[in-house]
Parts: sequence; C-alpha cells; structure tokens
Amino acid sequence: LLIMSHAAYAAENPRQLAECMKQMSSLQSYLEFVYMHRGFYPESLDELNMLFNSDVRRDSDRIIIPEDPATGKKFIYSPSKDLKTYSISAPDPSCYGMDSIELRNVRWGWMNTIAEQTNAQIKSELCGQYLTGLMKAVKKYQEEKKKLPSEIKELVPGYLKGIPKCPLCGKPYYLKLTSEDLVIYCPSPMSHGCSSFCYSLKKGVVVRPASEKKD
Repeated sequence: LLIMSHAAYAAENPRQLAECMKQMSSLQSYLEFVYMHRGFYPESLDELNMLFNSDVRRDSDRIIIPEDPATGKKFIYSPSKDLKTYSISAPDPSCYGMDSIELRNVRWGWMNTIAEQTNAQIKSELCGQYLTGLMKAVKKYQEEKKKLPSEIKELVPGYLKGIPKCPLCGKPYYLKLTSEDLVIYCPSPMSHGCSSFCYSLKKGVVVRPASEKKD
C-alpha cells in the first residue's frame, strides 16, 4: 500500500520519483520474503541486511538493501512492536515535491496463518536449542563442582549470563533435581502443542504430544 501526499501538483523530478518508488518496492519485497519465511518482520534494516548477507560466500552476489535515490540515505523503516506490520517512508520527500511518500506492508489475509505456523515452528526449534544449551551448562557445572545444581539460578552468572525464556511463551525455564535425574523444563509445553517438552540428564530431550499425559 503506497501513500503519497503532494506538496505540489506534480513531482519536481518524475523520473527520480519513479526510481524512489521502485527502490521502496524492492525493499518491500525483501521484507515480505522474510515475513513469509519466519512469521514476523525484522526489527531494523540492519537486521534485514544481516539476514540476507551475513553467511554469504565471498564469490556470491550480496543483496543490496535499497536506499533513497535522492538523498543516498536509508529509507525510514518503522515496524510495529509485535513485528507484524511496518511502514517505509522516504527520508526527505520534499526532494520529490511531496509532503510524504510511505509504503506499508502487504496484507496477506488467510496466508498469515502460514507465516504464523512458520513462526511457531522456528520458535519451537529455538526452544529446543535453549534446552540443549542449558543442559550443557548443567554438565559443565557438574564437572567443575562435582555436584548438580538444585535450581537453575545456580548456573548464573558462572555458566549462564541469565536464565533464558521460552521464545513462544516468554517464561523462564526451570529445572527439577531428584535422586534419580535432573530435568530442565520448558515452562509452557502446551504452547508447542505438547504435554511435555524437557531435557533429561539421563534420557535426553523428551517431547510428548498433547494427547499423552505427563509422567
């Protein structure tokens, strides 16, 4: 959705205005590509650049994040707090004889469901990575102190900078120590569609569907 407010009857340089709109459209394409692959937009244009170019081989063409042709500056990118919508605007629309030039996100309608499912899958995978990282910290703690922690906060700050939170529910992980095992739990397995999502020192990662009851 492109919104333009005229300061004059016609743009001072129609070719340059057309190029501005072309570059904004290209930027929008990159943003929408990210959204459909992970379910939310990047926090900044710097993050967008990192997503596309951080792991690019030296012999591969980098993706150039479009800039405003009149000023050579970055377009003003304003994502919403939940990263579900955004607007892009020209840094100095007066260069084109306009009060404002703004482009907004595509309205995907029912296809938002696909993006949301992708987002949930990515966050579930990240949750599993956090559980694995926490267990590595536990094992290092055990190796150095010759005992197991009784609470997850004992791992901070020597083995963790802080207690991570589940990417889906935003709550911190916790552990339970018994005479037989140590288990680190996702605080809200139901947000992953599971009755249990945890990492056992003896059994490894344990994932049970919501249809199965917890132990």
